[in-house]
Amino acid sequence: MILSNMTISKLSSRLEEGSLKSVDLTRHYLEKAKRMNKVINAYIQFDLEEYLLEQAYKVDKRREKGEQLSKLAGLPIGIKDNIGTKRMATTAASRLLQDFYTGENATAVQRLEDLGVINLGKLNMDEFGMGSSNENSFYGSVINPRHKDYVPGGSSGGSAAAVAADMAVFTLGTDTGGSIRQPASYCGVVGMKPTYGAVSKYGLLHLAPSFDQIGAVTKTVEDMAIVMDNLIAYDPKDPHSKMYKMEKSFESRLKEDINGMHVALPKEYFGEGLSKEAKEAVLIAAQDLEKAGAKVEEISMPFTAYLVSVYYGSTCVEVYEDLMRYPEKITGEEKIKRRSQGFGTQVKKRILLGGALLQGENRKYYNKALEGRKFICNEMNELFQKYEIVLSPTATGTAFKFGEKQSPTAMYLSDIYTVSANIAGIPAISVPRAKGEDGMPIGIQLMAGRGKEDILLKTAYKL
Repeated sequence: MILSNMTISKLSSRLEEGSLKSVDLTRHYLEKAKRMNKVINAYIQFDLEEYLLEQAYKVDKRREKGEQLSKLAGLPIGIKDNIGTKRMATTAASRLLQDFYTGENATAVQRLEDLGVINLGKLNMDEFGMGSSNENSFYGSVINPRHKDYVPGGSSGGSAAAVAADMAVFTLGTDTGGSIRQPASYCGVVGMKPTYGAVSKYGLLHLAPSFDQIGAVTKTVEDMAIVMDNLIAYDPKDPHSKMYKMEKSFESRLKEDINGMHVALPKEYFGEGLSKEAKEAVLIAAQDLEKAGAKVEEISMPFTAYLVSVYYGSTCVEVYEDLMRYPEKITGEEKIKRRSQGFGTQVKKRILLGGALLQGENRKYYNKALEGRKFICNEMNELFQKYEIVLSPTATGTAFKFGEKQSPTAMYLSDIYTVSANIAGIPAISVPRAKGEDGMPIGIQLMAGRGKEDILLKTAYKL
């Protein structure tokens, strides 16, 4: 039986009809993931095979008894290593936390495990989510499955690479400024950041708490709708969690028409630095949406020039305030020594920058970033009063080669199209649409208003 690169829908159907057992599926994925991980390095650690097969066997028995199970039940997945898991260490790909256990599952992980999902292991990432290439991990770089010379993107590079290499049916990642969507674009898969607060963040090791959001990477938009149907829920443990009222599932709404939908195309996103192939991919997508009945209109988003400055000016301070507690329960010189040895270069840079922005006269720059964020949020909210969707590139082009982008400024600017969704707390998705001259994938991005995942997903489905 061929099991490679099958979608959630297809695998779920086979499991439900009994032509496939979760035990066999889990064994297949675990063996494949371990074999390919020697090259791809998407996983930091795997759970014990005996335990995983035991969990899969329990799902099979529940199905045999006639229980109505989720479409996700019995499917092998991977979890980004900054999302807490009870059985495995949660390291955030940092030397400092290599033996750190949260003691409980993050709510998102627990929800999936309660549904019968099989968590194969923890996925590699840029340390504490800081980076756009997955070259900043204590456990080594992740390789882009599409070509070994190219980065997979970051910080959720392991999450995207695992799906692209079919080392998991789907994965969880986190998105602070494009950390799911950019690697999804580079690896040729679907990556989505939900509305801020839609998916519980309880149990997440934060980079910047007011920006971070747990999301997912899947093979198709339909798969993403199924995952979000099972992942989005209110959690009283998370003070930022939002109560959702969904009369119909996201999956059931995918085939709804988009006649008359207003789609915005920001002209500022087509300036210098955008590759010809990425521009063409967005414009062709715009034509496809028009054929489906949408009305596409070019607009101006003049605040685009300030997005990266506002993002990094705000997040670095949150990094400083959040990471200063590590390592916990240790004080004095020993704490300073462990931090110096345990944090990587990228993390140290952002901690130092965040601390500097809180000192004396420098604080005015942080205050300016906060003012800028408030302004951008208001502008985005007004924009979505008129338009249901904003269509844009996900990244400036295809993935770059290892070591190619040495300039920190160049790395920061690679987030130019994605950070606005995190600043405003809105949902956004990257969908693979084309290939560059180098044969590497190109994704396009769609953004919607807060709580409008249904509109976002059904529009993305048309592409």
